[in-house]
Amino acid sequence: MNKMDIKNWYCFFVCFIVIGFIFACNNNAANKDASQSIVQGDSLTKSELIYNKEVFTDTVLTMKIVKSKELQCTEWKEPEKADILKLLYALQEVSGREWNDCYGDWTCGIEGELIYRDKKCYYRLDAGAWIILNDGDKQQYFVCKDDNCWKYFPSESFCDKEGNIIDSP
Repeated sequence: MNKMDIKNWYCFFVCFIVIGFIFACNNNAANKDASQSIVQGDSLTKSELIYNKEVFTDTVLTMKIVKSKELQCTEWKEPEKADILKLLYALQEVSGREWNDCYGDWTCGIEGELIYRDKKCYYRLDAGAWIILNDGDKQQYFVCKDDNCWKYFPSESFCDKEGNIIDSP
């Protein structure tokens, strides 16, 4: 092997290492961006959720607004379809007992189907500040406990943030 062949192989090897390093850095940057964002996606009704280092593509499949002529429901402006997943991520999961004791069941809301953590679920978003998900095997209750989600609901919780019933004066 002459000196020219050695230089060519050396040049090839260095270029191979540099290109591999560039691709590795770009891939790490893309993964970092995805893990820092809970809600992202190519449409308003699809998003990626990072949960226990697993990536789920959540999607709102259907949406049916349930209207009521009751006075309390006339104050409620239903969230847009694009807001349903944002609301679901903003709400906190609670037990069925806390949901039943602390949140009202209004006659207006939104019903439909969505994919949540790779499972197709029936959902009911209620003006009483909650969402129920049912995938056929289990039912999950999500409620508003933080100030950032109350703007979507005209109701109030009957409990404090720890789930204790608030005594009336």
